[in-house]
Amino acid sequence: MIAKEMSPTNRYIIMPMKGLRSPRSVSTASFFVSMPRTSQMAPASAAVGQTLMNVLDELGEDGSKLIEATDEQLVAIRGQAPGLRIVPEVFYHSARAPQHAASAVSVAAAKSQPALKLKINVKDSNGKPVTGAKVVAFTDFATKQGAQGTTDTHGNVSLTCGTVAALLERVYIYPTCSQWPTVRLNLPVARAIKLVLKPIDLSAPDLLTALYGACSLTGGQSVKVGVIDTGIALAHPDLTVSGGQNTVVGEAPTAFGDNGGEGHGTHCAGIVAGHGASPTGVRGLAPGVELLSFRVFPQVVPGIQAAPASNYSIMKAIDAGIQAGCHLLSLSLAGPTQDEATAAAITEAWDAGCVCIVAAGNDGRGPVGFPARDSGAIAVSAMGRETLFPSDSTDAEEIVRPPASAVDPADFIAGFSDFGPQIAFTAPGVGIVSCVPPDRFAVMSGTSMACPAVAGYIATLISGPIAAMPPDANRSAAIVQAAVAAAKPQGFGPTYEGHGPLT
Repeated sequence: MIAKEMSPTNRYIIMPMKGLRSPRSVSTASFFVSMPRTSQMAPASAAVGQTLMNVLDELGEDGSKLIEATDEQLVAIRGQAPGLRIVPEVFYHSARAPQHAASAVSVAAAKSQPALKLKINVKDSNGKPVTGAKVVAFTDFATKQGAQGTTDTHGNVSLTCGTVAALLERVYIYPTCSQWPTVRLNLPVARAIKLVLKPIDLSAPDLLTALYGACSLTGGQSVKVGVIDTGIALAHPDLTVSGGQNTVVGEAPTAFGDNGGEGHGTHCAGIVAGHGASPTGVRGLAPGVELLSFRVFPQVVPGIQAAPASNYSIMKAIDAGIQAGCHLLSLSLAGPTQDEATAAAITEAWDAGCVCIVAAGNDGRGPVGFPARDSGAIAVSAMGRETLFPSDSTDAEEIVRPPASAVDPADFIAGFSDFGPQIAFTAPGVGIVSCVPPDRFAVMSGTSMACPAVAGYIATLISGPIAAMPPDANRSAAIVQAAVAAAKPQGFGPTYEGHGPLT
């Protein structure tokens, strides 16, 4: 007799038909019952009817669970518990504007033509080496032919391009902090190329400070804002984090600080609640808020590409924000796929008086990503002002001339920003200076940066009577109504700016 081959095990979220937890009036036995765990982060067994599976994590005994199951087990679950939703685990990336990358040259192509070997040295304005900067050199930008690498402790990077050329069409330099990301055009090829980057001047305005000035240190008092992201650097002098949770499965819940990556969550947190002062620090839009960090992106392992965030981790983080009493949650992440788990969590937040502000995504004027396009989310596009960043910065490439109806011809909706009828507001998202770990400052761009700007500004609007309302859908509606009343269209058109920036 031939043994039947079982289908592979995949990960799913099992949920009640409505909400994140089974109704209190329904016995948990009719939903699903977890067996005791040996430790907080160890998989457990669970039973739905007579079908066993591995439970990797859960929102409590009566709450949604992340499971491992085969196709055969899923069929059995659907038959034994038809009142459950089974949602595939999907993943989201941060909504920072994408950086350029060179295409890998095939082995056959590399052998068929001579290679171009380069040594590029990157220094700051004081002549000191810039370490850890990503350098991307293109011999043919249209086909993405070139090479890339990271500068060493001496500011050097050696690159081998697959084709010989007289000019490097473009060279991009993306420093980790302290200098502006830069692009150089049509550089003559030489064995050794030296490049000097412009420093970040904390006394010079970016669009956030140009629009809002030095915000009051008490702005946003009585409001709780959660940043759902890569974690926040807990020791940064311009930030005060009152708590939070790491919802990445298999990691310690208390590890809600920075995940060791590019500092994306810290940058977003600085936009919301930085309490520094020029010329040595940065000031966010609502320094007086109670700031919480909900980490959904896994810990970064050196030498391995950073992992995306699971929809289960995002759902759990939204739930944690609700339980913590947050008024606003800032989600600077996006993906192409709609999923029921994140949508259910956003609805649950709305019903609890907690509004989710979400980055629209950065697909080069593509349709609004998910979860920003969810009907319960507040989707945010990114705008810029071309006079507020160096002309040779990478941000200059994002300038898209505004329509004649624009209030200020220097302002524009970023070329990377997604748009569509779901957009509620636009906000500064090009060339934004904010905090990065451990105690530094960096320039980032993306709808990632616009999202926390909206969250921070709304926090200042609702501080007081609205924040004190009972935590229900009426409070959520009042929060959004206050934001709409404060917005001023700038002539970009509703699909690009929604109600406009908050001013």
